[in-house]
Amino acid sequence: MAFLSDVFEYLNENCNYAVLRSYENLPQSYNSHDIDMIINESEYDSIKSTIYNIAQKNDYLLLQYYRDERFATLFFQKIKDDSTDLIELDFFFKMSAKGILMLDSTEVLSRREFNGKIYHVSLVDEVLDKCLCNAVFGVPYPEKYLNRYELLSETEKTELNQKLHFVFGKKDINFENLNLFIGEKCAKLAVLNSFKNFGFFNSLWFKLRHFGYLFVNFLKPKGIFISFTGPDGSGKTTVLNIIKESYSKVFRGSIHINHFRPNIIPRIAVILHKLKFIETVNEEYDKPHRGKPSGVFVSTLRLLYYILDYIIGYIFYIRPKRFRRNIVIYDRYYSDIIIDSFRSNIGLSYKVINFFGFLIPKPKYGVLLTANSETILQRKNELNKEEIDVINQKIEYISKFKNFKRFYNETTPDKAACEIMSWILKNQDKKLKNKFK
Repeated sequence: MAFLSDVFEYLNENCNYAVLRSYENLPQSYNSHDIDMIINESEYDSIKSTIYNIAQKNDYLLLQYYRDERFATLFFQKIKDDSTDLIELDFFFKMSAKGILMLDSTEVLSRREFNGKIYHVSLVDEVLDKCLCNAVFGVPYPEKYLNRYELLSETEKTELNQKLHFVFGKKDINFENLNLFIGEKCAKLAVLNSFKNFGFFNSLWFKLRHFGYLFVNFLKPKGIFISFTGPDGSGKTTVLNIIKESYSKVFRGSIHINHFRPNIIPRIAVILHKLKFIETVNEEYDKPHRGKPSGVFVSTLRLLYYILDYIIGYIFYIRPKRFRRNIVIYDRYYSDIIIDSFRSNIGLSYKVINFFGFLIPKPKYGVLLTANSETILQRKNELNKEEIDVINQKIEYISKFKNFKRFYNETTPDKAACEIMSWILKNQDKKLKNKFK
């Protein structure tokens, strides 16, 4: 892999770094979803622009970037023709967790090893890193990494337990019984002992930086919020699944697919049924246009009810996931009401619906996916030609607004998916590249 080869060639010649785990096949290939390295924070700041430039030279752009007191993570993506590749690079500055300083990078890097291709941490430090982080977060040592511990010699196991004693300050804590202490107990011990090991002011400053970064990242969450809107037969589900699969290569369980609205508050029909205003709830979801549009008054109340759900849903569902750097995707969102209000039984002008939309937290990227009426009718016979043409006219109207873009899915879904991801990627890179100057 040319990109990784160039990155490690530069790091080998210019940096005091070490890969933390899964380094056996680097730089030609890697088995994990990301590459974790430890490096001094000031050194990272001096080389990050070069890493970005190496990525650009290899046609990779920056999809997401996150930075705090503990590490910096860079998600690079390359899109060529109908294929895509993602690489996540994580640069750790300390062995720390929750703002608790446990081991300095300088100490870990003093024991690094070279395998002829890349620098990596010693086996003791590799096992130790997982021990410390998992213990503070309350997670048992992963079974899939037990084989690494079993490779340690008796001397190395003694060294490992000495380092655990250094971090937690208790001689009776060792690898074998660490699970008895994980969670709050380990965190409290590590906090108290960090003052002893690194000094009161250094440990306090590290903790304050932790809260500072949390505050900044809360104000400007780094997660990506995407919505998909388009008529039935435009291929949204297929294209969306391709995008999800592509992002899942590095984001794994951090991609959330949702439909239409957050549903923090229940459907109106369910409420009316519970209040016994109606006898049954229509659940023929395979017929989205089964209902008839309501009058102006009822339509307005219904629209305001949905708007309330979008606002509450963003605060309590979408934003927290963006804060955790997740990708939130909606298959249909408020823009779906604008282009096809009959699906929601709302009989208001699309321009009126769009006006009320100023109350709605907007997606970062609003994908408007469509095709010509003949193509859509061949795929799905939900709407007639006239209805499709009207929807496409409304899509044209929305496409002029900020953060929305229209895409035509006329050939293959892979091509449409790559066009959409390319649009998102180029915009993300444009917003983030200033951090690497």
